[in-house]
Amino acid sequence: MDIELRDEEANLGDYTPTDGAKFLATDTGVVYVGDGNDWNPAFISAGYDQSADEATFTATVVAPTLDVGSLTGQLTGGTELTSIAGTNLSIDSNGQLNAAGGGGGGGGGISSLSGGDGIDPDSIGDGDTVSVAWGDAAGLGSNGEITGGNWTTSGGYLEPSDNNVDGIDVEEVRAPRLTTQASSFEVFVSGKQVLELTSESGSDSGNFIAGYSVNGTDTGVNGAVIGGGGREGQSGVEQNSVTASYGTIGGGADNEVSGKEATIAGGQTNKASGDKAAVGGGEDNQALGPHSTVAGGDGNVADGETSTVGGGNNNSITGEDSTIAGGTGNNISEDNAAIAGGNGNEITNNTSAIGGGALNKVNGQWGVVAGGESNTADANHSAIGGGLQNRTLGRYSTVAGGAPSDFNNISGTRNVAADNYCTVGGGGNNRAGTDDGNPQNATHATVSGGKGNRATAEDATVGGGENNKATGTRATVAGGANHEATGNRSTIGGGANNDAKSFDATVAGGVQNKANAGQATVGGGGGNEAGAESATIGGGDSNAVSAKWGTVPGGQNNKAGGSHSFAAGRAAKANEDGSFVVGDHTTNQVSSTAADQAVFQQELISRNTIKAGDSYMFSDFPNISIETFNPTLGEPQLVLASGSGGGSVSVLPGGSLSAGGRVQSFGDDNGVAANFSGNVIIGNLQSDTGSNVVINADDELAVESSSARHKTNIQSHATSGNALDLQLHSFEYEDTGSEDVGLIAEEVENHVPEIVTYDDEGRPYGVKYDRVGLHLVPEVRENRERLDDQRDRIERLESRVQRETETANALRKELTDKDERIDELEAENEQLRERLTAIEERLDDIA
Repeated sequence: MDIELRDEEANLGDYTPTDGAKFLATDTGVVYVGDGNDWNPAFISAGYDQSADEATFTATVVAPTLDVGSLTGQLTGGTELTSIAGTNLSIDSNGQLNAAGGGGGGGGGISSLSGGDGIDPDSIGDGDTVSVAWGDAAGLGSNGEITGGNWTTSGGYLEPSDNNVDGIDVEEVRAPRLTTQASSFEVFVSGKQVLELTSESGSDSGNFIAGYSVNGTDTGVNGAVIGGGGREGQSGVEQNSVTASYGTIGGGADNEVSGKEATIAGGQTNKASGDKAAVGGGEDNQALGPHSTVAGGDGNVADGETSTVGGGNNNSITGEDSTIAGGTGNNISEDNAAIAGGNGNEITNNTSAIGGGALNKVNGQWGVVAGGESNTADANHSAIGGGLQNRTLGRYSTVAGGAPSDFNNISGTRNVAADNYCTVGGGGNNRAGTDDGNPQNATHATVSGGKGNRATAEDATVGGGENNKATGTRATVAGGANHEATGNRSTIGGGANNDAKSFDATVAGGVQNKANAGQATVGGGGGNEAGAESATIGGGDSNAVSAKWGTVPGGQNNKAGGSHSFAAGRAAKANEDGSFVVGDHTTNQVSSTAADQAVFQQELISRNTIKAGDSYMFSDFPNISIETFNPTLGEPQLVLASGSGGGSVSVLPGGSLSAGGRVQSFGDDNGVAANFSGNVIIGNLQSDTGSNVVINADDELAVESSSARHKTNIQSHATSGNALDLQLHSFEYEDTGSEDVGLIAEEVENHVPEIVTYDDEGRPYGVKYDRVGLHLVPEVRENRERLDDQRDRIERLESRVQRETETANALRKELTDKDERIDELEAENEQLRERLTAIEERLDDIA
């Protein structure tokens, strides 16, 4: 029964009753029911003698009287009616049964009675009634018997205490009010207790215990409510029990509330031991912490203060203000953490979150694992997006996904972001950071993906590929395989087995190339080594630069061993500083022997050198004399002379070709030209900004210019993009039998025809090795763009992790809103009120 108002009985008139409203008089224990106009007494609490299993009223029921609407049945044994209530019962001349002090007479009554000193029971027919206006009764037993005064009951029949009448069946007892001075009131049905009401205790309300007869509270508990439930289970009694004041159990079986103001709505074998804790339902759930909540499910435990488990199975929280929405076997041991769901996930630090998945773990504060399986976020503010067996060890580190590359060696091949701010985008067996226990050593290192890659220095980056290492500060490996960038700010674009082992060193691509000195560069090719500071190798095969600022544009087996030296072609060795050596296609080695020499190995000119201040003869007749300085003229001079000394061609600054056979250089145009008068013009060439000398399409020596001043129809040139497909070959020359390694012109024509030269019949003849590096520029650019894309992807992944974090926060808020569940529980309590109304109707049936 719902008690809507609680106040002293003297204040009953302060309230205007509505139909069905209830009023509990806190000083007398009387319950009144409103009919829309007046308060009518309904029943009172009763005292309960547990040893006698009997409830008694210590005061007269319904004020001083009990109004009995009708007593029906028969009298047995020839007993006189006057024996029913002593001398107070008589029959008047009209045959009406009267009770002294109660009125009677007239209308209805018993007819056709006979017998001298009593009433013959056989004369009472069906439909006859025995009406009693009133009768005294002092109490009501635990089984519904009226006790005290002249009346007792037995087996549902009302009898006088002297047992002179065997029975009058009591079908209905009507009373506007039941009162008792006892401390409790119990209702029994078929000899079983179904309801117990206890009186107020001081300022505390009484208890309401319904349902199974053994449901109950501990001594001293006030304001407890058990709406029903309880049973005799297969393993024994499964009673509902409230052992703390103002605890509530709505129903179910084997539930226990031991926390003050705690609630269990229903279910089985649930416990609410925390003050103001709540269990919505389910089985074997426990709300142990103050203000904790388990909404439902099976085997869930909310042990932390204000912790919440939404449902699922065997989830556990020991931290405060933490939430598990659902799933199976999830665990939170710290405060302000949240697990949305999944299986076997665990949080061991504050303010962390797991979105779902299985067997994920967050050990760092503010850590996040969005999903996946067996991922571990060990560091504060670290995040794992998903994947399998990934791990973050550094603060603010991120692993977006991926999995171990070898499931027989999971711990050794999983992805790890080891140092602060490190990032692993995915792949397998990738590591960003040093993983040496000091998370400060390689901060901001990044591995975008691939397999077996390592970025173990500050700001180092590996874009992808396999088994690449960026171990220098701000070093970069864009992709490929088996590269190692150990120098600070060193770069490897791609290819395989390349090394950049000094500061600012670069290998654009190729195979087994090495840039092992500061600012050294290898464009591509295979087996090249730039081993000196600022050395450059454009490409080719097995070329080397061992002195500062040395250059090998390409070719094969060339070496620039002097500073500022240049070696090109094949087997050219520029060993001295400033030397310029060009080999031919044979394996015959050509070398410099002094500084600043220019040496060419060709059939047109013999191996001779050009040296300042001297003239050189390349053959006996005709002769060519080259003077870099003519002491007589005080100027540089080029002389082409016959063996007899006559008919020479000279080139002087500002001169021109005259009848005397003179070629002069003049003007600011750096180049070689012949005008309509036959003059040959060589522009002024500066040693520090000089141009390359090349053989043009007419087999003439010419200065290579790259200035836009000398070019027209300039357009972007789209290369074939297949330079990386070129294949090195070892071979022997037919004419010499010498062995060599290089490219095959016919194959190059299929991939990069722009760098192939042709003979007079249009057949592939040679390869412009110095141009191979140019065609790698788009590849390097593409790798750079790919790296930029990977960085963008990482940023998107980080943004996604941020969104996942926000989602986890939203889930936390959503689960916090489960406080509304309390409102739902109150709604369920409304159902309990309806059940009380039903109990009230039962009481009316008993009355």
